[in-house]
Amino acid sequence: SIDTEQLETVRDIMTPMIFDVNEDTKVKQVADTMIRGCIHRVFVTHEEKLAGVITTVDMLKVIRNF
Repeated sequence: SIDTEQLETVRDIMTPMIFDVNEDTKVKQVADTMIRGCIHRVFVTHEEKLAGVITTVDMLKVIRNF
């Protein structure tokens, strides 16, 4: 069981690795990153600042529209 008294901040439970791509990255490359990293969200940057988030739901919408 998890000792919830030890979990006081998001730092205690967060994933320390950040997956990010430039907004000009090809969709296929984002899919490869998500699959390889077994992740559900990739942060999108523009000039090294957060511009948005790509999620697995976003990727499913792309597949559906093919």
